[in-house]
Amino acid sequence: MNEYEVHSTTELPGKKLASEISDLIFLNFPHGLVLLNQKGIIKFANDYFASLFEKSSDEITNKEFISLFSSNSQNDILSEFLKSSTLTEGKNFYEKKIITSSKKTIWIKYNQNIIHIEGEKHILLYIEDITLQKNLLFEIQNNGNHYRDLFDSMNDAIFLCHLNYGKTLSNFFDTNDEVLRRLNFNREEILKQHPLNIIFHNDEANLVNVLEKLHEVGNCIFTTNIVSKDGTEFSSEINSHLFEYNNRPTVIFIARDLKERYGYESTLMKYGDKLRNLALHIQTIREEERTIISREIHDELGQVLTVLKIQVSLLANKLTPSQAELKNKFDSIIEMIDKSVESVQKICGKLRPGILDDLGISAAIEWQANEFTKRTGIDCVTDFPVEEIEIDPDKKTAVFRIFQEALTNIARHANASKVSVILNRDENFLHLLIKDNGKGITKNQIHNPKSFGILGMKERAQILGGIFEIKSTMQSGTLISLKLPIKHYSKI
Repeated sequence: MNEYEVHSTTELPGKKLASEISDLIFLNFPHGLVLLNQKGIIKFANDYFASLFEKSSDEITNKEFISLFSSNSQNDILSEFLKSSTLTEGKNFYEKKIITSSKKTIWIKYNQNIIHIEGEKHILLYIEDITLQKNLLFEIQNNGNHYRDLFDSMNDAIFLCHLNYGKTLSNFFDTNDEVLRRLNFNREEILKQHPLNIIFHNDEANLVNVLEKLHEVGNCIFTTNIVSKDGTEFSSEINSHLFEYNNRPTVIFIARDLKERYGYESTLMKYGDKLRNLALHIQTIREEERTIISREIHDELGQVLTVLKIQVSLLANKLTPSQAELKNKFDSIIEMIDKSVESVQKICGKLRPGILDDLGISAAIEWQANEFTKRTGIDCVTDFPVEEIEIDPDKKTAVFRIFQEALTNIARHANASKVSVILNRDENFLHLLIKDNGKGITKNQIHNPKSFGILGMKERAQILGGIFEIKSTMQSGTLISLKLPIKHYSKI
């Protein structure tokens, strides 16, 4: 199943943008969306979903999901939608008949995804009411030619053809009026057309795959471009079923235009780009603030401590030999001032090492590696090109922060005795490799939503168009790889 990570931001612009996206996705989405926590409590639902159960979204928020269904079907719903062991892949759609708590029967098409919101697992369900489509299918099966009114009232394009012996399809023997309107055929013309041309783009292998799926399970959902009379293509989701009609195997293709859905997805992607750019902007501001604070601490507090040491030293020099006890106290004060100066330097270095701005990324990583060895006793070997690597300030900061976080993780979790660091570049990319000889890390640990350090490194790389990877086998160490474009990465 697909898994996504969602973070909240404490900055006001981020909250406002996240609210806009929430309205876009949930409130205006043309089908049902509902967000459940691990306990099956509804945390958010749009009006379309709530209307399937004859309720408002406010009425069902913070209620148990299974309470929307009849008591006899609740165990089935619990197993189908909420147990992680039975969750299906987010890319696939499935059909199911449900009975609501008010005894209303509905046919739905659904898929589900796991998402992580602030470190907690949630289930996002997409649900579409296909009761009309199912009723049409049953009407065709049971009432022969009496299905016409319902058939032509559908907004989806519907095609019917027979399944011949040898797993081949006949020409269409019937379609609804929406097919004629959308594809610009008249009825005589469309009945001369074959599904291979209109639906499958003469791709016989794809047609065979669909027919095999129909034989196995009776229905198949897929996406394709259906072709009109003038060659115009319409991106469509096809819901196909195999059934008996007039004692002959028959296939129905129900084509839903995806233009509206793709429009929402396109808008959502634009909002995603805005969020990434917002995150980059916030990171830039944070680094600028760190630089200012570091400089002010260094200049202001550093100068005060320096002047204080000079004044104390001058006073100490005026003491007579008989004032030995007082001289010792002055020496102790001077020693405390020296330690305070060292603390100021360490604090400034953690906020923003001046060497990063003054001497560049190679020197900064070399300095950080040496500090790491002093602090942890773990040998850290570096391999850099002779010439300094020139990159944008944003990228320089991102590489350094990723390196810092990698060393922090190694010190905390790896049980390593040696770390190797390689930094180089080619024509288009900067490459940073960090290899330790520790105990390694599992895939579950890498993808754990609570591994915020790893997640932060990935996001820093992704925002700047880079690729961040972790490769490891247990007891064989871990390799961290960062690939970052050197040329300007244009933000959308």
